[in-house]
Amino acid sequence: MDLFYLENIRDRVVIEGETYKHLRAHHIKTRDKIFFTNGKGLLATGKIVECMKQKIIVDVLEVKTMPPRDNKAILYTPILKQTERLDWLVEKTVELGVSELIPIITERTIKTTIKLTRLQNIIKYSSLQSLKFYFPHICEPIFFEEAIKNNIKMKRTICYCGTELEKTQFFDFLQPKEDIGIFIGPEGDFTIDEVNKAIYNGIIPVSLGKQRLRSETAAIVSLTIFAIKNNL
Repeated sequence: MDLFYLENIRDRVVIEGETYKHLRAHHIKTRDKIFFTNGKGLLATGKIVECMKQKIIVDVLEVKTMPPRDNKAILYTPILKQTERLDWLVEKTVELGVSELIPIITERTIKTTIKLTRLQNIIKYSSLQSLKFYFPHICEPIFFEEAIKNNIKMKRTICYCGTELEKTQFFDFLQPKEDIGIFIGPEGDFTIDEVNKAIYNGIIPVSLGKQRLRSETAAIVSLTIFAIKNNL
């Protein structure tokens, strides 16, 4: 099944713009069935009535509300210096099942801004490609000190490479069907002061293994473990 995006789902819709281009790229024709989501849980089945220049007319035959997943994974993501590395991190963690991305500004963060609209588009198309009916949310960056004080009722972890303190293996720590918050550090990792602040706020320091990983690799490894544990 190929999945396309449609913000407003009605009995009959006119497809234009980017979604029109994507449908045309799939060589659709009159009477073909197509599937849409609004990214908020709806799955619509439509039938193409007419293909015109610059627009397609679709009759919506059925609309279903898809059940949300039982648990969620919130990724507190670093803002990487190179835009394409952050793009890749976002794309792959969406495929693996991240529920929300919260960019954080830490002591060692060099670049403190993101291209929010660009990342929202990456999230949308990665969600469609991986057949997700609920698109993950991403916000503007927040400071680390603010981030460690939110979602306090959720089990939260901070991935850290340093050897100054005892850490739990993330794979052993994470249990199926539970919500999890995952802090991933920037280039150069978190400072020990930041880790201690996180611990003070109830966040558990964890290890992803013996090998030192780049920030985007650590994010993908942590979400891969989440996907495996939850059979995603």
